[in-house]
Amino acid sequence: MKFADDTYLIIPADNIHTCAEEIENVETWARNNNLTLNKSKTSAVVFRDARRKQKATMPQQQLSGMARNTSLHILGVTMTANLSASDHIRGVLGKCSQTLYAQRVLRSHGLCDAGLQTVFQSVIVAKLLYASSAWSGFTTADDRQRVNAFLRRGKRCGFCRQDLPMFEELLDNRDEQLFN
Repeated sequence: MKFADDTYLIIPADNIHTCAEEIENVETWARNNNLTLNKSKTSAVVFRDARRKQKATMPQQQLSGMARNTSLHILGVTMTANLSASDHIRGVLGKCSQTLYAQRVLRSHGLCDAGLQTVFQSVIVAKLLYASSAWSGFTTADDRQRVNAFLRRGKRCGFCRQDLPMFEELLDNRDEQLFN
């Protein structure tokens, strides 16, 4: 058997009534291409705008054999059903904290400050900004404050250049590079 990995079917909450039909279309496509849709590894997430008071629900019969999730991890970015990037920020900061520990080990083994700052820029800042144009609009003020606190800690420890801009400016710079 062959399986198609990482196929995403996105249906707006307003069109939730077409879900069963759309899943059938994916199954038909898979069959026509000598593939199998593995429903045990398939999940559904209903995305809704948290600012609106809509209650998007998917009838259970449309989910036969599929799990229902509240978040989706696509290409390294986690988005929740209420279109929040807070889980993504939490996960990335956790990974970046582990990298700070590795930097402490590198410092104890004699890596100079310039080398530590290069590692910080090339690993940690890159992780923080990965695919930021896709998710940065879904961050809250608390999310941005958490990242800024992390960057300040990196500066205090000497792992980060003192002239590194705050998170909002890094995001703006990244968007400007992408769209120019």
